[in-house]
Amino acid sequence: MDRNLVLVALNAFSSSSVLLLVFFTYQTNFLDYLSTIQEAKLNQEIAMKMQEWNIEVFDYIIVGGGTAGCVVANRLSENPKNKVLLLERGGDPNPLTLIPALTSSNLVAESKTIAYVGQTSTQSKACLNQGGNCSVFAGRGLGGSTNINGMVYIRGSPQIFDLWSEITKDDIWAYKNVLKYFKKSEDYDGYYQPIDTNYHGTGGEWYIGNTERQEGNPATQYFFNAAENSGFSLIDINNGAEARTGGYSHMDFYIKSGQRFGTYSAFLEPVINRTNLNVYRYSRVFEITLNKAKRATGVLYIQNGVVKEVVARKEVILSAGALGSAELLMRSGIGPSEVLESIGIPARINLPVGKTLIDQPSAGLVFSINKTLFYYPQRDTTLTDIYDYVNNGSGNIGNEFSSAGYIFAQSSFARNTDGFPDLELFYSTLFGTSLPSLSPDVDYFSCNVGVVGVKSIGEFRLLTRYMDDKGLFINPNYFGNPEDLQAMIEGLTTSLDLFLNSPEFQALGIKFQTVAACDGIEFNTTDYWTCYIKEQSGPSLHYTGTSRMGFDDKNFSAVVNSKLKYRICTRPCK
Repeated sequence: MDRNLVLVALNAFSSSSVLLLVFFTYQTNFLDYLSTIQEAKLNQEIAMKMQEWNIEVFDYIIVGGGTAGCVVANRLSENPKNKVLLLERGGDPNPLTLIPALTSSNLVAESKTIAYVGQTSTQSKACLNQGGNCSVFAGRGLGGSTNINGMVYIRGSPQIFDLWSEITKDDIWAYKNVLKYFKKSEDYDGYYQPIDTNYHGTGGEWYIGNTERQEGNPATQYFFNAAENSGFSLIDINNGAEARTGGYSHMDFYIKSGQRFGTYSAFLEPVINRTNLNVYRYSRVFEITLNKAKRATGVLYIQNGVVKEVVARKEVILSAGALGSAELLMRSGIGPSEVLESIGIPARINLPVGKTLIDQPSAGLVFSINKTLFYYPQRDTTLTDIYDYVNNGSGNIGNEFSSAGYIFAQSSFARNTDGFPDLELFYSTLFGTSLPSLSPDVDYFSCNVGVVGVKSIGEFRLLTRYMDDKGLFINPNYFGNPEDLQAMIEGLTTSLDLFLNSPEFQALGIKFQTVAACDGIEFNTTDYWTCYIKEQSGPSLHYTGTSRMGFDDKNFSAVVNSKLKYRICTRPCK
């Protein structure tokens, strides 16, 4: 695959949210590869089997039609000579997910047709209010998690991309080189005008905008006034120069004409009728087929209860997410040999798949005010709102009112090392029925603190050889590294000071909502916040690291190289 095409997938993700693996099935020159003596017999057997079993053949097979898969399907099928297959376990996006005002509802948690729902292993330092088992979910269906998330458009930190370039010794990952692909896909009409063309693009597939929501939401201005009062400066977080220093930022959303505009709507739906693009819905891939040279030749999948096989002339591409891609690798015999053999899966390629699972822990502070100020769709939607939305696609229902802004800041660890902003303070309104302890008659808001520069390493592995969503071991190991806990405490205390010391919020009678489990501990001490974090923290659902990228076979913890090809180690991969 051309390296530019690989980088196109970056257009659809924030740095920790998407995993794309590329499997080269044959050498660059396919005809030369077929002519080799080593593969001649095998290819003859494959051809006979395809004829006997009516097996379909494609140039490219993409596994997973989520955030990245929709983009890759679009780009690959631009060339009419490419015959492309996209396999997706779910179907088209649920129409209800297109309505922005429903984002903060329980729609996702209550419907397994929209999301995969599961739990982590028991955590000792997080999610104690859930018994230590944090809820896990990811988008199901074409468009993936862009169907269910908060629709906020945010790129990865420039320093992270530069670090990837340094680790892999491959300059294609440097921020200056990936930036053009972000701009290529973007049709920017957001808050920051006039458009800085050094960092934003126009005319691309993905519409980014929706400033109507923030300008009409009083929560946003209150938040920004508090941020300025605490010494933060206004930045565009998607402006690479400004993102390196941190500050407070308006949110740009992928909402277009009053509807969620995820990667399915932006990249796949407009081209879905291309004659060289095939999209198979409700197709669960359960194995990558490998030849004797341990190269991927295709996949096996189940559709409507029938097992089918497809073959790739050129490449099999995994874009099933950090957990889904790792699961498929291991079910195909690619992973830690001791783990696979313990559950009866023959190990074909010994690689440390799942050994470096990472997620960003988050914990929210909840505040109340004594004035009816915020807009809550559950409480404030009127017949006029419904009429405006149904007839014009406009008004309150077509906007995302819960998210109001964010701050990116440095913990003491980042400041001491001149590192990138490693704390995210995400400000949003919170309806009273969202938590059992709250009242629907009071206006609340929350500040969710996320540790971006995570140092704790977890693990993901299979518990059984059978396809069972409950047979997955997901252990993010939240706060396993004490520096993550200290960074979180700094983020929480920064947030507390920001709001309680704000003259505007003081005039609204702001009050912090304490947690009953920690009431016996002196407030605003390290012990109090440690208790608070154990009770209230949970996942950001920004999983990454299960198929870690590294520099060839010198990095024993790496699964793929800088070209995103899985590594066949010349010596044991530890």
